[in-house]
Amino acid sequence: MKRPLLLFSLFLIAGIYIAHIGVIALYIATAVIMLISIPVIFHCKDKKYTIALSSILIFFIVGAAEFTIINKINSDKFMEFCGEEVRVTGFICSEPDFKQSKTIYTIKTDDIIAKGKSYKVNGKLLLTVPFKAGTRVFVYGMSIIVNGKINIPDGKRVPGGFDYKSHLLKSGISATMYAQSDSIEIGNSSSVNPLIKVGISLRKRITNTVKLCLPKEQASLLNGMLIGYTQDMSEEMANAFSDAGLSHLTAVSGMNIAFIVFPLLFVFKKMRLSQKLSNITIIGILIMFLFITGFSPSVARAVIMAVIILMGQLLKRETDIFTSISFAVILLLIYNPYTLFDIGFQLSFGATLSLVLFYKYLKGKLDFKFLPSFISDILAATISAQMGVVLISAMYFNKISIISLLSNLLVVPLVEVLTILGIVMVIIGQISIVPAELLGLVCNSFLSFILYVTKISSQIPFAVIKIATPSIPGFVIYHTAILYLFWLRPTYNIKLKPRYYVISIFAILLLFVGSYFFPKDMRLVFIDVGEGIHIL
Repeated sequence: MKRPLLLFSLFLIAGIYIAHIGVIALYIATAVIMLISIPVIFHCKDKKYTIALSSILIFFIVGAAEFTIINKINSDKFMEFCGEEVRVTGFICSEPDFKQSKTIYTIKTDDIIAKGKSYKVNGKLLLTVPFKAGTRVFVYGMSIIVNGKINIPDGKRVPGGFDYKSHLLKSGISATMYAQSDSIEIGNSSSVNPLIKVGISLRKRITNTVKLCLPKEQASLLNGMLIGYTQDMSEEMANAFSDAGLSHLTAVSGMNIAFIVFPLLFVFKKMRLSQKLSNITIIGILIMFLFITGFSPSVARAVIMAVIILMGQLLKRETDIFTSISFAVILLLIYNPYTLFDIGFQLSFGATLSLVLFYKYLKGKLDFKFLPSFISDILAATISAQMGVVLISAMYFNKISIISLLSNLLVVPLVEVLTILGIVMVIIGQISIVPAELLGLVCNSFLSFILYVTKISSQIPFAVIKIATPSIPGFVIYHTAILYLFWLRPTYNIKLKPRYYVISIFAILLLFVGSYFFPKDMRLVFIDVGEGIHIL
């Protein structure tokens, strides 16, 4: 079987997703797959296919079982303490998140005292502390004792609304607390992962150097481009990048990893280091970069794929892009099945797969004599990536950026130069800030241009169109259509008679028209509006 990891990853995803839908759906899907798979496995004479089919079934069951068990454990971890005044002992397990009027900490709990009894509870909760002058900031690894009330986050309060509980569960957080700083005591011990501590320290050094060398807006943009740090970016600025179709600039991904790997390969080659030593060194740097960026799914995906390629070179093995992507999916989902529902994970893998599948075909179609090669490259890459993420973005934000082609055409050529200049500026800044500030003047001109393009693009009339949340049938039909038209048909030279296209279009139209005109049962929706109940 060619590319077995691809099938394994798909069935792992299917198991997690079906478990997410509900237990009944899980039992039905498991039963159907087992009924289909078991007879095939026992009657198959080829041992390779028997092993492959058994593995597929195992990955499905593992995905479903892992998500069900972890979701149950995390959801119920603090349930018995909900609404109770408790005394929590634990450690700060992440960098503080500073908001305008509050500071948010993630606490890894060790012990909870409630109603005079002590309980050992190993879990995570989100602690919110009001921020005011003189308030002490607690740092990663610090032991603290908090007095307050534990709350279990709400799920969706309105149909289609934000599910805060699921959002926190993605990070393994099961409960929330609110406490004044004077009700928090500092413990005598500490719990520190050396790599995470080094990563946080390096992140601070990078962001502080950038802030010293650039104005506020430009610094927030470059920090986002280099390490995905966007805490200093205003909401207005973030919305402008979203409307201009340029949000990917501040989401660290494969492009950033390439800007690290290729310059290092060039430098190590000039230093005449062996391929083994240079590749191992780069792998170490990439792992450290993962800690610096805080383990975002898009960075983890890119780092895993880069490590596979570098290891393949050491082992003299040719790597397959689909196998690399599948291996990254399996690793990330086995480590944390909630990652499947993270928008960063979905956009990263959606864009990567689209580039792999559609770029070559679109590049060939856009290679006009009058069009410079770098322009057709940017257009093909932008269109390919957008094809894979447009409906995913629409599901979360209910909008599509129409201006993104133009804005990317103006901005993307500067990204490579700017990223490398930014990295050099940060490195020089660790030695002396004066030459770094001089280099910052060059970076500032590029960053100011990007900000100007973003602002103008986002303000153009009809730059963004608002759309309804895509339906599941529409989602499936769209992706099936683009896979066939832009990958299957040109890759395998498939030629269908015109009547098949007509039948397909007619069937799709009939599906949508039928769903629109077919009478539906009346529904009463009770909406939680905070005070009272609204009936829709």
